[in-house]
Amino acid sequence: MISLLRETFNTRYRPEHYAKFQLLLTEKCGMEVPFRNCETPCFFPRPLIEKMATYGQELIEQVLNNADYLSRAGKMIPSA
Repeated sequence: MISLLRETFNTRYRPEHYAKFQLLLTEKCGMEVPFRNCETPCFFPRPLIEKMATYGQELIEQVLNNADYLSRAGKMIPSA
């Protein structure tokens, strides 16, 4: 975590900022989000975030390229 960013966040935090954030989430999601969000944000260095994004993409590709998994997953979803 990047300590300076965390300290800046803590210093500038105001309840009204969180309320504004909740309104934005409601707007973007099209419904009220029924749980609290990002009460303690984490500030990570960009190289770490990029590495996590790469690993996430690799995991998704593994799943989407696995015919057996897709077949089994498709059978688990009930018909409408």
